[in-house]
Amino acid sequence: FKRVDFMVVCVPYAPLYATPELMSEQVDEILYGEEVEILDTLGGFYRVKTEYGYIGWIIKPNLFEKLHDANHIVVTPFADLLFEGRNYFQPPITLPRGAKVDVGFSHKEDRYGFAVLPSKRIYYIHKNHIKLLSEANKEKTEEETREGIVSVAKEYLGVQYRWGGRTHYGVDCSGLAFNAYRFNGIDIWRDADFEKNENLRAIPLDEA
Repeated sequence: FKRVDFMVVCVPYAPLYATPELMSEQVDEILYGEEVEILDTLGGFYRVKTEYGYIGWIIKPNLFEKLHDANHIVVTPFADLLFEGRNYFQPPITLPRGAKVDVGFSHKEDRYGFAVLPSKRIYYIHKNHIKLLSEANKEKTEEETREGIVSVAKEYLGVQYRWGGRTHYGVDCSGLAFNAYRFNGIDIWRDADFEKNENLRAIPLDEA
């Protein structure tokens, strides 16, 4: 096996399996543009490590060679990628909140930016659906962070339960907590495991 160091997800979201089988337990979902480290390969699967340290198996066609870095993140529940800089047509791809994209603008006043895919194909995305990664990851006060965590969590009210889910198509309990923190610049372990996460500590219930 010749190791390929890093690849990126090239579909809106890709299931991460516990074992290299389609009927295996889904342990997570990796979002478009997120980077994974390739650890091993078996048949039609790669064994990968996510940006936040989670390990599992992913179908090979869901990954593409990393050609450039993303500079924006989707901040609405869903964001369409369009053939042109107008929304008259059926979108070829719809990305979930948290997807990472490489977007440029010809002019500051443009409503649509051009999104460069890992395949080098160019689509268009509305500027209201994205935010610069540098802005999304900037430091916040504790009060801002607490408010942000609650705000993100509320976005998932009414969303169906999906084991291993991380999107508005379906989310599970740890995925909800993970997103609420991740979209506020803090990564916590995908499962509620204190030993695997330096950012978590137990507190008495009366301090909650």
